Amino acid sequence: YPEIISAASPQARDRMNAGILRVLLRRSDWPAPDSGVRSLDAYADAFMEECAEFQKGPQARELYQHKLVTIFRYTPPILSFRCEADEDGGGVHPFGTTLFVNFENSTGKTVAITDLIKEGALAELGSIAEANFRGDNKLSSTDSLSEQGYSFPGDRFKLNENFGIGERDLVFLFNTYEIVPGA
Repeated sequence: YPEIISAASPQARDRMNAGILRVLLRRSDWPAPDSGVRSLDAYADAFMEECAEFQKGPQARELYQHKLVTIFRYTPPILSFRCEADEDGGGVHPFGTTLFVNFENSTGKTVAITDLIKEGALAELGSIAEANFRGDNKLSSTDSLSEQGYSFPGDRFKLNENFGIGERDLVFLFNTYEIVPGA
């Protein structure tokens, strides 16, 4: 995983490294909750303990967990990272999530979508995203999302907070089970 070794200040470096670590310490299921451990060694030890317990049961098989953090954008003023996590933790099937974490490179503070757009423009961004979502999923503008199997609150499309900032694009990603059953 990337580690920031040089930044505008030691505080900015430490904030970004702590943010990357927080993503790595999250569980791989959705929603991706905090694992409760505070170091990668403790995270690995906890997973190995879970594996050992699972190996004692009737459904024993090899378990795994892979995590990969890559740079999505490295051009100031924003650094954006993509964390992909895949796991077979003994459930019915393997599972994976992708999370983004974005930082202002001068301060190391995380970037929210409202930091990027003009005040009042979130609704317009949501409309553009909904049109793309409906087009990608071959839905008309009048199709009920819930009747098509999607579970948005109030049957209304809503952007989530899982976004990456690319060099020329803004990507919102819905993980498996977030808005639709895995099947």
